[in-house]
Amino acid sequence: MNILKVTLAALLAVAAPLAAADDFDAYRQAIARLAALPQPARASSPEAAPLFGIMADNKDFFGNRRFTQGDIGPLMEMCNAPTQQVTRYIMQDVMSTPVPPGADQNKIQETLRAKMTANVQQYQDELSLLMPFMARCNARLMPLMETYFAALPKEEVNEARLHGARQVQQGAFNNLAGNITMMSRKEMNEENTLRIARAMAETSTAYVAVLPLTERTRLAELAAAELPRLGGEQAAIVTRVIQDLQDKNCGKICMVAPPKAN
Repeated sequence: MNILKVTLAALLAVAAPLAAADDFDAYRQAIARLAALPQPARASSPEAAPLFGIMADNKDFFGNRRFTQGDIGPLMEMCNAPTQQVTRYIMQDVMSTPVPPGADQNKIQETLRAKMTANVQQYQDELSLLMPFMARCNARLMPLMETYFAALPKEEVNEARLHGARQVQQGAFNNLAGNITMMSRKEMNEENTLRIARAMAETSTAYVAVLPLTERTRLAELAAAELPRLGGEQAAIVTRVIQDLQDKNCGKICMVAPPKAN
C-alpha cells in the first residue's frame, strides 16, 4: 500500500518561521510521545490509547483553523512525524522476513509485499487513526506550498525547488492511489477503511490541485477500474474523487513537468 511521503524541504530551501506554535503543541507532543513508546505501540494499550485519542481528534482543528504561510514550518513537522510512524507500522519486521532459499527477485518482492499486507491488517486500528490525520495535515499544507511556489521570482525556481514540487505531486498521487486500491483489496475492515476513505473524500481537492493534468487522468482511470469492486459509501467516495479529478485548473505546482529523460 502506498502512503503519502511528501518531502518539502527542497521546495522551501529554508525553513518557514513558526507561527501560533501553541496551537500545534498537543498534537506535536502526542506524536513525539507515541514515537518514543516501545514499538509497535498499540492503540488499545494504556500508554498509547490517550495519544491516539489526541491524534484522532483532529477534524475540527484542521477544518476550522485558518492556516497561513507562517504555519508551514509546524505543519511540515506535524505531517512528517505521523508519516514516519505509519511507515514504521507497515514496515515492521519486513526486512527480516525470511524468503525461500534461491528465490528470484520477483519472489523476494512478493514475500515482502505479503508481509507488508499482513502488517496493514495487523495494525489497521493504528493506521486508521494516523492516516486521516496525515490526509488532513498535508491537505492544509499543499495550498500553502502552492502560494509559496507561485510567489517565487523566476530566477529562484531552481532545480532543487522543482524537485521538491515533483515530490509534492508524487506524494499526492500515491496518497490517493494507495487509499483507493486499499479499499478494493479489503486490507482493513469496513469501519477502518471508511475512516480513511472519508478523510480522503474530505481532502481530495487539495491533492488534485497539485497534480499535473496527465496524472489526474491516470488516477481517474485507476479509480474507475477499481470502482466495480466497491459498493455503498466506499463507491460513493471513489465516485466523488473521480469527479474531483476532472478539474482542469492548474496552478504553478501542477504545471511543473517531470524531469526530461536522458
